[in-house]
Amino acid sequence: MIRFLLKLEQWANYFKKDAFINIDYMYASEEGDLVKKKDAFSITICHQGKCKSHFGKIPWEEADKVLSVLKESKGKVLLSVQVGMGESEILIPKWAKRTLMEELEKEG
Repeated sequence: MIRFLLKLEQWANYFKKDAFINIDYMYASEEGDLVKKKDAFSITICHQGKCKSHFGKIPWEEADKVLSVLKESKGKVLLSVQVGMGESEILIPKWAKRTLMEELEKEG
């Protein structure tokens, strides 16, 4: 019975779509007070039962560039990020762009 419920849950998750942004914060000292600031973010896309994210974090200063790329493109977007000596890329489907744009604008 438990196996059946697990398979049913896997099957239901296969059809779920989700896109979200994880933001990392840092604390900096300004005039003797600790201030919480946004440091970096990552994008995660969940589709067909799998979640994908790029390898490295994107600096928060690049959020405006990512937002403009998402707004200007008409279809899906291949976002590449320089990570150390290599590159990390993530494919952002058309259905996920609006959600990511709203989150970036809200946090901006």
